[in-house]
Amino acid sequence: MYRVLIVSALLLAGCSTASSEPAPPRRNPERVVRMSGGEALSYVHTETASQVLCNALPEDRLRVLLGVDSVVRERDAAGVKGMCRVGDDKHTVVIDLILKPVPDDFTPTEQLGGRPAQYKSDQYTSSGKVIVDVGIADTTGYRVSSKRTPVLHAEAKPGLRETVRKVLTELVPVLARQTDTMPDVDNRGELDFAQTTVDVAEFVDLPKPVQALQLCTAAKNSLNFVPVRTTDTGTCTVRQPNGRSLVLAVVGGLPNQASYTAKVLGRPAHVDESTVAVRLRDDSTLDLMIGDTDPKIAEKLVRALVQG
Repeated sequence: MYRVLIVSALLLAGCSTASSEPAPPRRNPERVVRMSGGEALSYVHTETASQVLCNALPEDRLRVLLGVDSVVRERDAAGVKGMCRVGDDKHTVVIDLILKPVPDDFTPTEQLGGRPAQYKSDQYTSSGKVIVDVGIADTTGYRVSSKRTPVLHAEAKPGLRETVRKVLTELVPVLARQTDTMPDVDNRGELDFAQTTVDVAEFVDLPKPVQALQLCTAAKNSLNFVPVRTTDTGTCTVRQPNGRSLVLAVVGGLPNQASYTAKVLGRPAHVDESTVAVRLRDDSTLDLMIGDTDPKIAEKLVRALVQG
C-alpha cells in the first residue's frame, strides 16, 4: 500500500500524452491505494496510475536519485492526464511521468530497467527536453483501439538525461513487476464472464477488466441479472428479467461536486434522464455509472460494491 496525493477533478478514459507543459501541480490530501504493476497497471484508471507513479519509489531513494535534499510528488491540478511530477521544492529538478498507449513511432533502441526504451528528440519545442518512452507491459499484439496504457512516458528539462536514466532504471522494474493474474481479452476487447469475488476495499483501483467482472458478479448476485458482455474498459452489460439490457461501468466523475444532489445509500449521486452516477468513495473521483434510474437497482449495486 502506498500513501498518495489525490485531486478532485474529472477523469477521462485512457491517458493523453504529456506533449505539452502540464498545468501547475497542486498538493492534495493522501489516500492509500493498492500497488499494480505490469499488465494490471496498464489497465488501471488514470487517477490510480498517477498515484502509483508518484509513490512506487520511497522518498529517501528518490532524494538520492534526483540529487536533492527534499522531494515533492504532485499530480496535475486538472486531474485528467494522470500525470505525476517528481522533483524538488525549488523545481530545479523536475520529471513528469505518465502512462499512455503505445505511440505509433515506438521503436525501442535500448533498455531501461530491463524494459524496451526509446529516447526521443523534442518534437514540440526547441528546448531540448529529455523525452523517453519505456514499455512497462507488453506493447505488441493488441488492437489499435485498445485503451491500455503500457508505456511510461517521462519528460524533463534539458541537462537531466542522466538523472532521468537513474530514476527510470529503478522505477521501471517496480512498475513492470506483474502483480495480478489478468483475464484473457480477445481482439474485440471483450473477456469471458467468470464469477469473481467483489473487492470492496480496493475496487476503484483495480484493473478495468477485473472491475468489469466484479460489476457483473455484483449484478448477478444482488439482482439476478444475467451477464452478457464484459469489456477491458471496465464495462459490464447484463440482461434483466424483463429482457432489457443494462450497462454498468466505472467512469471519471463530474468536476462539480455540487452536481451530486441525490443520495444512494448515503453516497453522493447524480441522476439524469436515463442514468445514475454514484461516487463510491469520498477520496476518489471515480463513479459507478448505471444505465437505469430505478432506485432499487442502484441501491443493490452500491451496497454490493461499498458494503460487500
